[in-house]
Order: sequence, then structure tokens, then C-alpha cells
Amino acid sequence: MKQAPFKAVLVWKLNRFSRNRYDSVTYKTLLRKQGIDVISINEPIDDSPIGQLVEGVLESIDEFYSANLGQDIRRGIKESSSRGFYCGSGVPYGYRRIKVQDGAKMRSKLDLEPDSSDAVKAVVSVSIWPPEASAARRLPKRSIATISRHQKVSLSAGQRFTRS
Repeated sequence: MKQAPFKAVLVWKLNRFSRNRYDSVTYKTLLRKQGIDVISINEPIDDSPIGQLVEGVLESIDEFYSANLGQDIRRGIKESSSRGFYCGSGVPYGYRRIKVQDGAKMRSKLDLEPDSSDAVKAVVSVSIWPPEASAARRLPKRSIATISRHQKVSLSAGQRFTRS
């Protein structure tokens, strides 16, 4: 067997190693077969049966916490979006982010960018027309990219639209 390049993986807490119980068990098993230990700095656990039980419980709690947090975040994004607020990071072409007052908080909404709104309206209108058409019958992406190039529409960094 080849010598392992290191003897241990140090993590602050076990949830920094993995937030999925299956992945944690899988990767720890692979590491142990190579003679590599996973050591939690803030959760010292020994190799006894009790230590293995505690480790399993902690990993299960971490997985639950992660899944629950993800569910809460998705619910929050859905709620904010339903109220017209923008929850994304990058602003889509043809729009700008504006700040609006929402009670005591400032939130973001999207507004048409005046310099590019005509091009956006043209591309959107041909891509969804007629409205009752199925997605398969609407204008394909490559045609939208072609229309955008003919109208000399470019992205914020001067790049051209593509089919992706």
C-alpha cells in the first residue's frame, strides 16, 4: 500500500467535513483505509463504541439542520419573489437593480434598463409569441441569439449573446 501524503484531516467541527451522513461515512471509510484520521477540533470523539454513537448522532443532527435550513431559505426566497423582490445575485441583461423600502428594510427589485429595454422587449416578444404556443413551438434559443446580434445587443462586458 502506498504511503498516505498526510496522517489526518483536521476540521473545526464535523459539519465542516460533510453535512450529509452518507457522504461522511463514505469518505471517512475511504480515508481510514488509507490510514488517515478525521479529527474534529471542537468535538473530540474517541474510537470507542460510545464515540462512534456520538459521532453518528452529531452527523445526523448536522444533516437535519442543513436540510431544514435549505427548506427555510427556499421558502423565504419564494415569499420574497412572490412579493416582487429580486433574490438573485447577478442582474439579468436589460434590467437594473433598484432599492425599495419594505417596512424598515430596503429590498431589491428589478426595473427595465432604459438603454436596453427595447431590445429586451423585442427578444421576449418573439420568444413567447404566440402566448398559447407550447414551448416546443416557440422561437429557439439560437434564433433569439441571432435576433440579439442583428439588433447589436451586447452583454454588460461587451460579449455577444450565444445559444447556451
